[in-house]
Amino acid sequence: MKKWMTFLCILLLCSSQTLLPVSATPAKSVSSTPRQTQITVRTATNFKTESDVKKFVQLASKYKISVIYLNVKQDEDDEVPSGYVYYKSKVAPIAKGYRNFDVLKSMIKEAHKKSIKVYAWVPQFHDRAALKKYPNAQMKTLVGKKTVAYNQNGEYFVNPLNKKIQKYEISILKEIAKKYDVDGIILDWLRFDDYKMDLSKSTRNAFKKKYGYDPITISFSTNNAKRRQWNSWRTSQLASYVKQASRSVRQTKKDILLGVFILPPEFTECGQDVGKFKSYIDVVLPMSYYKDWDFTPSWVYGKNSGILYDTQKKAKNTSIIPTFDLPSSTQKDSYKTIFKKTQKNYPKIKCINYFIYGKWKESHFKKIVYY
Repeated sequence: MKKWMTFLCILLLCSSQTLLPVSATPAKSVSSTPRQTQITVRTATNFKTESDVKKFVQLASKYKISVIYLNVKQDEDDEVPSGYVYYKSKVAPIAKGYRNFDVLKSMIKEAHKKSIKVYAWVPQFHDRAALKKYPNAQMKTLVGKKTVAYNQNGEYFVNPLNKKIQKYEISILKEIAKKYDVDGIILDWLRFDDYKMDLSKSTRNAFKKKYGYDPITISFSTNNAKRRQWNSWRTSQLASYVKQASRSVRQTKKDILLGVFILPPEFTECGQDVGKFKSYIDVVLPMSYYKDWDFTPSWVYGKNSGILYDTQKKAKNTSIIPTFDLPSSTQKDSYKTIFKKTQKNYPKIKCINYFIYGKWKESHFKKIVYY
């Protein structure tokens, strides 16, 4: 999960069918065990064989990892097209080379032997496979006065508000919950990239029906009343999707943990407001990549500002697990300060998670600064 504007794959970790509201489902309680360390891992770069999974779990156990967030649906358009999956799916296309290797099944089997939990990391609307199935559902943006398909840097995005897309994505979540003894499901890529999307015809019509004007007429480059109205509407629609997904998954597996990776709440242009969907998840995972976004370490733990402050303010009474890059050789002291200050300012935060974009090696585990 690692790209801003076409974001880092995110992630990390420590732990519809309609746009109309649906009733909430009670959230599962999250363990309060202190000082947990969790990790997020991309499948394509780490697991080619059963042996890869076994060796990885052995390292995770050796370095006291409590939860592994496994990429079960491709997040980026690099080694594998986004949206292809790494388990025996009857809904989504299986990634090349994995038809006879069910990574999710293998990971659950090996991790549970070591009392390590497995959360399925399931990116949502960065999904080339879904676009292949529904070619008219590509996210649209505005260039000049024309709407065009959004294909930032060769990556593929589907419209989060498209009903067919929502139904398709939820069917994948339900399939995972039904077929696998997975401990949790974590959503990602639940957002737009800026204010100028989605501007597909269906989205524009839905907005116009409610507010009486076409959003294409909004001045997206300035902070004005219409842009605020548009963004509030978009965030509410994404929240309705989370509500629908939560209800559907919990009808399939009642006690499963649900979470969402989020960008810093100050990135309002992405149309992602955790305050509107906090009631339908158990844990929120703010991407705390302070260096990548040119912030100082204090931006993470600030008592009156910063990512943890903003997230706690919006997601009150929801468990928070900040996600970090592994520290470089010059960052270890900064991380120690971050964790010390976080424990002081945000004592309810009980764990952190780490994410790296490439292959996890023992040298990476050795860099872990424990919370």
